[in-house]
Amino acid sequence: MKRIMILLMAGFLYLSQMAAGAVPQLLNFQGVLRDGSGDPVSDSTYSVTFRIYDAAAAGSILWSEVRSVATTDGLFTVQLGSITPVPDSLFFDTTRYLGITIPPDPEMTPRQRLTSTGYSFVSSQWTSNGSNLYRESGSVGLGITAPAVRLHAGAIGSEGTPTFIAGTQIVAQATNPGTWAHMAIIASSFGRARLNFGDASNDDQGMVSYDNNVDAMWFSTANSEKLRITSAGNVGIGTNAPSSQLQVNDPFNLSN
Repeated sequence: MKRIMILLMAGFLYLSQMAAGAVPQLLNFQGVLRDGSGDPVSDSTYSVTFRIYDAAAAGSILWSEVRSVATTDGLFTVQLGSITPVPDSLFFDTTRYLGITIPPDPEMTPRQRLTSTGYSFVSSQWTSNGSNLYRESGSVGLGITAPAVRLHAGAIGSEGTPTFIAGTQIVAQATNPGTWAHMAIIASSFGRARLNFGDASNDDQGMVSYDNNVDAMWFSTANSEKLRITSAGNVGIGTNAPSSQLQVNDPFNLSN
């Protein structure tokens, strides 16, 4: 009966399907193949079946691959996944075990539990669920090292950081000749949401708002409402309570 001494096992797996073209779906594996007496097997090529299970014994086979490995003094190195890619979905759970079989012998025992490599601990800050990738806490920054809101796309430059209205969830910034221009999505638990456009000094230069309590949407500039659409389909310009399909109120000449 042949035995394997594990020397090295390291994994390089992509975090999401979007990265599949950039990062190989491979597991590096190195070991020493010995005979029943504990001596290295003769230098040759051996057919080895590798399987990944969801349990240390019995369980279900989640992935498998048959490889021809060449030994030198029993030592061999193989990249698992070169024939059958190792999917990232395989590691949605932490209990994964590698089983090794060299015919005609049965599978070697015990199976080897797959563990993390050093840099893979960074990926543990993210959670996968099917094709979805998410964080359960904290904020995400794009182009910025200190995101101020849940999702913060920072601009390239050093003009400063804009102020944020309480409740801001998403903000996208862009530089525009020395000033910050940004878009913010602000939501609350009361069925209200706003899309703000502004700069560092004024978040309300432009705004699109919706309030479930009044069931209406309105548009503002210079921190002042200019147009409202009600749930009945009425449009008001200069009024927040239009009583017809289109109502225009001129504050300087109401008779018009």
